[in-house]
Amino acid sequence: MEKILEAVLSKAEEAEIYRIKNEATTAKFQANRLKSISSAFKEGVGLRVVKEGKIGFSSINNLKDSYPLVNRALNSAQFGQKAHFHFPSPKKIPPVQCFDSHIPSLKVEEMIEEGGKAIKLILEEIPYLECESEVRKVETQVRILNTRGLDESYRKSSYLFFLYAFFAKEGNFLGIEEEEEGGEYKSFSSLIAQRLIKLANFAKNEAKLSPGTYPAIFTSKAMPLFLQSLMKGINGCRWC
Repeated sequence: MEKILEAVLSKAEEAEIYRIKNEATTAKFQANRLKSISSAFKEGVGLRVVKEGKIGFSSINNLKDSYPLVNRALNSAQFGQKAHFHFPSPKKIPPVQCFDSHIPSLKVEEMIEEGGKAIKLILEEIPYLECESEVRKVETQVRILNTRGLDESYRKSSYLFFLYAFFAKEGNFLGIEEEEEGGEYKSFSSLIAQRLIKLANFAKNEAKLSPGTYPAIFTSKAMPLFLQSLMKGINGCRWC
């Protein structure tokens, strides 16, 4: 990364390089049983430059061949917006606690046990439901350097527990889901299962409505569905 900045600095006024490594392990359940276990490793590098007062950007999946990264970033600057800023100099930045060491060390067997436990709890209460689940742990490493001397890095972690249950028969369908995600590991299986059981019990009382116009109340969980398209359109961070 340092060599790339040195090469860019001879052709641009300023530059910034951002590198992210992401490792994820996922256990998926379908039809009330374990379906698959998968692991994925992703790496991304983004280069932002200021050349002749304009911003250029490029990205690649690895650093084995950095020439396309540098060349595209410099060439794109001619079409970029004018830079009304300078990249930051090194400063004392208070550490942000976003990494839980328990998550990377979490065994796949433990993840499978969590997913299976939640499904078992649901089927004990409502045996006609069919369940799907996803348990995922993610470890991310981030480093950012610029030509003004900034060199910062950090690690972050996340743990996701997702549970979906449905029931289908002619003329009727019920689908309910619950999930929790955070930067720290917590055992969510019992909590999520009880939430889902509560919703399924509510759904046992069928309501009949006559045709007409009615007021609608959307819970906080529904709002992300409305805002999803807008969020994707205005998110300017490709790698975070």
